Amino acid sequence: MLTGGARRAILRSIMSGSGSGIAGTWLDRARGIAGRARPFVLSGPGLFWALLSLVLGLHLWSVWVVRWIPLGDLGGWIELMDVMGRYDDPRTMYGGIYELPRSVDPNSLAVYFGALVAPLVRADAAAKLLVSWYVVGIPLSMLALLRAFGRSRWLVFLASPLTFNALYNGGLLNYLIGMPLLFFGAALARRVAMRRGVLRAALLSVVLAGLFFSHALIFLIGWAVILAVFVLSVSSWRGALRAWAFAVPLPLFGFWYYRKFIALETTEKGLSLGTKEGFGFVFMPFDDRFSEAYTWGMRFFRDNSDEVLTIFLMVAWAALMLLGRSSMERGAEEGDAAGGDDRPGFFPFVRRHALELVTGCCLVAYFVMPSHMHEVQIIAERVVILVALLVAAWPRIDTGTRPVRVFIALAVVAALVYPVHVARKFEKFSTEIVGGLPEGIAALPDRTRMSYVTWDRPEPVTCMGAHWHIPKAIHAVENGGVTDDSFAERANNTVQYKKGKTPSRLFEQFWKNPHMRDYDYVLLYAAGKPEEALRQKSIELVFQDKSWYLFKVLPSPR
Repeated sequence: MLTGGARRAILRSIMSGSGSGIAGTWLDRARGIAGRARPFVLSGPGLFWALLSLVLGLHLWSVWVVRWIPLGDLGGWIELMDVMGRYDDPRTMYGGIYELPRSVDPNSLAVYFGALVAPLVRADAAAKLLVSWYVVGIPLSMLALLRAFGRSRWLVFLASPLTFNALYNGGLLNYLIGMPLLFFGAALARRVAMRRGVLRAALLSVVLAGLFFSHALIFLIGWAVILAVFVLSVSSWRGALRAWAFAVPLPLFGFWYYRKFIALETTEKGLSLGTKEGFGFVFMPFDDRFSEAYTWGMRFFRDNSDEVLTIFLMVAWAALMLLGRSSMERGAEEGDAAGGDDRPGFFPFVRRHALELVTGCCLVAYFVMPSHMHEVQIIAERVVILVALLVAAWPRIDTGTRPVRVFIALAVVAALVYPVHVARKFEKFSTEIVGGLPEGIAALPDRTRMSYVTWDRPEPVTCMGAHWHIPKAIHAVENGGVTDDSFAERANNTVQYKKGKTPSRLFEQFWKNPHMRDYDYVLLYAAGKPEEALRQKSIELVFQDKSWYLFKVLPSPR
C-alpha cells in the first residue's frame, strides 16, 4: 500500500508533466507537437488553406443557395443542355424541333456536358455544376498563376472577389467555364517555358483544346495570352522548342473557321457568323471604352455594393504595391521558386516582369479589338475582367511585415464577406422576381409550346435582366417543351433548329398576332396589371404570381 505522501508525489509528477513517468512523457510530447503545429495553424499554410477552403465553400454556397440564380444567359444554356440530354425522350418534343451538333465546334463543351450527366441530374443542376467549376476554378487557377510567377499565395484573396463580375452577371456560361482554363494555361506556360517536361507541354495542349471547345473568343484571347506568357518567360532555345504545344489545337480552330467564315454556314433563318462583305466589325470610340470599362468589369448589382467592393480592393492593392517595394529590393518575395526570376538565360528582366507585360498587352487589346461583329456581341469587353485578375497578381510582397499582413487581412475579409452578400442578393432575386413561376410552369402538360412576352424589363437586383431567360429554362426541364426565344437560332451555337421549325415571335399585343395559334400558352411579364390582355376572349389566365401572367391559348371558334 502506498502512503498518502507517496500518492501525492506521484499525482504531482503527473500533473506537472515532468519527464519522470509515462504521463509526463506523453504530456511533453503533446506540448512539443502543439508547439510545432501552432505556427502552421495560426500563421502558416494551415491558416491559408483553412481560409481558402472557407472562401471556396462560400462561393459554392452562393451558387446552390437558390435553385434559379440570376445570371443573364444561363437559362438559355440550360435549355440547350436539356435538349442535348433528353433529345430522344418521348416526354419532350425536341426530336422534331432541333438538330444536334454534327461536327467539332466551340460553344459545345457545356451542351455535351449536359448530355453526359443527363442520366444523373437535370439540366439546371448540370448548369450549376459548370457554374461551380467557374466560381471555384477562378481562385484556384489564380493560385496556380501566383505560384508559377513566384508571387505570394495570399494574393488569391485579393483576386477571389473578382469572381463575381459583369461576365458572371451576364451568365456567359461557355466563356465562364473557359476562364479558369485560361489562368491554369498561363501558369502551365510559365513552367513549360522555364523547366523541362513533355508532360507539362502535353497538358498545356489539352488546356488549349478545352478553351476551344468552351468558346471561340476565350480560345482566341486565351491562346494569345498563354502564348505571350510562354514567349516572355522562355529561358533557352531548348525551352522555345516546347512551343509545339500551341500548334496542337490550331487545326480544330482552322476547320471551324473555314466552315463559319469561308463556307459561311448559316442557321435555318439564314444567319451566319460572317458575310461576303466581311466580319462586320464595330469599333467603339476610346472615350466610350474608358467610360464602360467598369460596366464590363465588376458591375453586378443595382445597388452600390460592387462599387464599394471595387474601391476596397483597389485601396488594398495600391497599399500592397507600395509596401511591396521594400521586399522587392530585399529579394524577400514570397512564393513558389518556379517563378525563376533569377535564372540565367534570355532576357531576365523580361522574364521577371512577364506578368506585367502580358497585362499591358491585354489592356491594349481592350482598346484595339472590335466591340461587336456580325452575330457576335461583347468582344473586347470580355478582356476587362481578365486585366483586373492579372493586375491582382502584381504585388511582390513579404508577408512577414506587419503592414502587409494588415492589408492581406483586409483582402481576406472582403473575400469572405462578399460571397455572403452575393448569396443574399440571389435569395432576394428568387423571392422577389422568380417567385412561384417554377410551380406555375411545372403544372402545365408535357410537350407544350410557350411564348414569352415582356412589357417591362425592370430588374431591381442585378444589372443584366436575368429573368429574361429563366422561363424557357423552367419550361424545358419541367415540360420538355419549346419556347420562341431559344439560343438555337443563333449562328454561334451548336444546337440548331430544323428547317422550317424556327418559332415566330409574338411581342407586345400578342393576342393580335396570328402566330399566337402556334402556341399553347403565352407567358407575360408585366410590372402593372395587363387589363387589355385580361379582357381578351382568345386567351384565359391560368396562373398569376407577382409580375408573371400565364395565359392559355383557347381554341379558335369555327
